[in-house]
Amino acid sequence: TAKGGDGEGEIWIDGEQVGVGNWSGRLMQGLRGIEIKKDKYYMETERYTMEVGKKDVLNYTLKPKVGTLALLTEPEEAKLSIDGVVHSERTPTYVYDLLVGTHRIKVEKQGYATVEKTITIEKDKTLELNETLASQKRVTIRTEPSGADIYVDGIKKGVSPVELVMTYGESVEVTGEGVSGYVPTSKMVKAGDVVGSSYTLSLKEAHVYPLPTMYKLIKQYK
Repeated sequence: TAKGGDGEGEIWIDGEQVGVGNWSGRLMQGLRGIEIKKDKYYMETERYTMEVGKKDVLNYTLKPKVGTLALLTEPEEAKLSIDGVVHSERTPTYVYDLLVGTHRIKVEKQGYATVEKTITIEKDKTLELNETLASQKRVTIRTEPSGADIYVDGIKKGVSPVELVMTYGESVEVTGEGVSGYVPTSKMVKAGDVVGSSYTLSLKEAHVYPLPTMYKLIKQYK
């Protein structure tokens, strides 16, 4: 019986793959070549002598190929997540023994823009990253329909579209009004919730209800 690679390693005997993770079977006596293979791990090899009537259990632990991430941020004390798992230290920080290949990282700090990106770790190398987290964002406020007067926290900023400089971590009330057939419409907007550099405020239509029939008749006889 051969076990290797945390249940995922390929098991090869005498140049032929016989299983993945676990394998049990009979082998002729004599010297046998055993290999355990797994992507992103070092291959384990052994020359093993099989004896008649003996039952052997062979366990193999593969060593991963790893690299290091060095992360600096401006400002410091940002939170780092790698593949959805929060790193224990705030920046600046080193992350050792990262498995080679691609990883998704997220760098975030209250009051600043979040940085998300894909990185590639190479064997026995250190990837150095220096990320600057923005504290403000330029956002173009548009309305549907266009041409509405734009107010931010009650202060008129112009006619849509209007460009604003928004601070991360803060919310502003954006109001659009002054378009015939539509009522003043307000929304609370955060810079971090704006996808890209543009935000569109959809104005609510004004509903005109028909007068009751009896009222129409009275008006007619007058």
